[in-house]
Amino acid sequence: MGEYEDAVSAILEMRPEMTRADLDALIEKKASSVGAGFLTKRGAVHLVASDLGVTFPEAAEATGDLGDLSAGAKELTVRSRVMNISPVRQFTGKDGSQGSIRTMTVYDAKGKASVKLWGEKAVMPGIDEIRPGDMVKIIKAYVKADRDGTQALNIGSGGSLERDENQESDIGGIDSLAIDAGEVGESGRNMVVRGRVEGQIGFREFTRKSDGRPGKVIQMTVRGKSGSPVRAVLWGKGRGDVPKSIPVDADVTLIGVDARTGNQGLEVHGNDATVLKVDGTNEVAGVTVRIVSRVAGQQGSMVLGMDEKRSLVFVTDAGDKLASLKPGDIAEMMPTTALGSSLTLDSGSFVRRMDDGDAKVPPLEEAWTDVKDIKAGGTYSIRAIVLKANERREIQTRSGEAVALAELYVEDKTREVWVKGWRAQADALAECKPGRVYEITGLNARPAMDDRVDLMLTPYSAIRDITGAGQAGGA
Repeated sequence: MGEYEDAVSAILEMRPEMTRADLDALIEKKASSVGAGFLTKRGAVHLVASDLGVTFPEAAEATGDLGDLSAGAKELTVRSRVMNISPVRQFTGKDGSQGSIRTMTVYDAKGKASVKLWGEKAVMPGIDEIRPGDMVKIIKAYVKADRDGTQALNIGSGGSLERDENQESDIGGIDSLAIDAGEVGESGRNMVVRGRVEGQIGFREFTRKSDGRPGKVIQMTVRGKSGSPVRAVLWGKGRGDVPKSIPVDADVTLIGVDARTGNQGLEVHGNDATVLKVDGTNEVAGVTVRIVSRVAGQQGSMVLGMDEKRSLVFVTDAGDKLASLKPGDIAEMMPTTALGSSLTLDSGSFVRRMDDGDAKVPPLEEAWTDVKDIKAGGTYSIRAIVLKANERREIQTRSGEAVALAELYVEDKTREVWVKGWRAQADALAECKPGRVYEITGLNARPAMDDRVDLMLTPYSAIRDITGAGQAGGA
């Protein structure tokens, strides 16, 4: 029942001598005679109540009604479950004043809605103890259209939010909203997505061009039980927002993400309110890898390795623990962090060299993949001959930035493929010459036009000329 009908029922209950028809007539007369063109029926019923001496002890309560929010509604009390909640943000008002805001997403049986807590409500006692899936009561909120046109609940000085003491409800828990990563559609909003971690988990820090403020982002790939892997981009999230260990193939749940179409196809994007939930243990485990290649990086050596399952492992060696090892050597290590196939070693990490007879790691020869077996979304190392080399050139991006790009057209004994490098990697590719045979490691396979796949250099990529070494894989 809506606010209007609740008010009508209250009047008829307190004035039993009146019929519904009598009351409707009074409301219509009031709406047409007082402030004609401005007064709504919802406003008129309150004026009629005042004329009749009827007072409402408290605002009508709307429960489980998030799918029917209407702009302009006031003093709504809604019972719902929390999907996620953002950190407190500071903003500057049009008059130059400073304020605080916190955003959360809630859901019930009919829909989902954004809730904005303003000023002191953003830091009210107990709010930091609210967790995804908790039942909450939103008290005396008002409804206003958000920037994207959806209706949002707002809690200002007259409203409040509290954790509901009664956590029992027919509103399902977070798991009831979960969909498989392979089932994500282009129009998905405020989704809960489940899948398995695949490959690297990347972290990047940057400066926003709009206002010069620092930003951060986590990038990872999640594969569902069916369908293609989905790239997940979590804006406003960094290393401190994830556990020290997320094993390869760990089951994860992304709470509060939207579907977008990016350069690599369908993606899911989150923000600083998105929750990354990891199933299983968070303990860092030991890893044994065979060294494939090494390049210098800003935070230490970037070492590419191969584990016992022939999967590539990406090691940031900030403590120079692998400095004495060369390609082909085997290392047993206890990393500081292990996030997917991305490992970090620092000065306190344990590393020891192992003999071939003491480990079950495949030989170095198995680190190389035939071009015909490469699939979009994976990371590979190849041995191939350069057929054509495009000179390094500058590409103008949409933002106006000039970015270096270099490309090679190469082949092995199975197929041809383009290898591309941007920015710093473009300089390395520009040195490669047609007719020469190279080992190129740590390449990301990305979908291209006409069902092709392009190979992109990464910070872990190393290029070595092996012409005449008899190791071109038949090229």
